[in-house]
Amino acid sequence: IAVLIYGVLMLGGGIGGYVTAKSVPSLITGIVSGLTLVSSALVARTNEKLGFGMAAAMTGVLLVVFFRRYQETGKIMPSMGLFCLSGLMLGMLVAGHFLNKK
Repeated sequence: IAVLIYGVLMLGGGIGGYVTAKSVPSLITGIVSGLTLVSSALVARTNEKLGFGMAAAMTGVLLVVFFRRYQETGKIMPSMGLFCLSGLMLGMLVAGHFLNKK
């Protein structure tokens, strides 16, 4: 559920970035990352390892993207807020799915 919510937030954020700032990179990043995360949540229902692996990989990419965006703009929001959210998500994925001994 957390990955699904995170994916929807990324999708909505990309669309919102385009609507407010006409940022095509935000739109593309939001659509690609959001759909990848939503897809990974759906895959995780039948194959946890693959689904959460996909989510962790995309979240790692987003960590880099948001950090670089902060370096380029110097603006704390939204880049560092999304960086922190992505870090929390990656921590949840690692703790809940990769360290969990099932």
